[in-house]
Amino acid sequence: MSGAIIKIKRRAAINAAGAPASLNSGELAFNENATDKNLYYGYGDDGSGNATSVVAIAGEGSFATLSTNQTITGNKVFSGTVTLTGATVSLNSDQLTEGATNKFLTASGVRTQLSSGSNINYDSSTGAIALAETVDIASGLTTGGNVTVGGNLVVSGTTTTINSTTVSVADKNIELGLVDSPSDITADGGGITLKGATDKTIIWASGTTCWTFNQPIDAPSIRVGGVEIVDSSRVLSNVTLSGVVIDGGEF
Repeated sequence: MSGAIIKIKRRAAINAAGAPASLNSGELAFNENATDKNLYYGYGDDGSGNATSVVAIAGEGSFATLSTNQTITGNKVFSGTVTLTGATVSLNSDQLTEGATNKFLTASGVRTQLSSGSNINYDSSTGAIALAETVDIASGLTTGGNVTVGGNLVVSGTTTTINSTTVSVADKNIELGLVDSPSDITADGGGITLKGATDKTIIWASGTTCWTFNQPIDAPSIRVGGVEIVDSSRVLSNVTLSGVVIDGGEF
């Protein structure tokens, strides 16, 4: 058969896309429509030479090509490793399915997680996030940046440690010994301790009802009731002495 030509059925590009309504068993047909471009095969035999079904076996309309742009639909499962080298990947996050523990950082996913938190208020229209009045962080909280608290800060632990070099307090009065029922007994032993080679303390004692300093006091003057009684020159003034006996002694 020199110069034999084998042709298969075809549908012109100007005609509709889709498979032939019927084919003979083993017969081939190609649709040239730009949205189709499939090669169809007559599958099976009804006993009279007619195919029992028509299936697509080749063509860029049903199978991935190496170089042309394509849109692939349907569910695909990859069990191996997918490597994308030098490719730009665009994912429609609305179509991503998250696992039970591994979550995608998508706008909708973040909104869902924030909205479901009982201690977090999320405004989806503005994107603003606000913490509720009570936030329970049982495992501790560490931050490397600054923290600003707009409301009241209540610390209920047994120890508060501040490692900053400067502590600035706008309030001019600092309360110590704040308990449910404060008394002189609960205040006893309270005060300020400055750590050094030895402790430098200012302690209030309920037994003497006085502040007790364990270090000397260096002051330009001493006042009692707002009246100066001793100045830095050790001059005694505004003092009334009564019942004072000055004994010159013997010689």
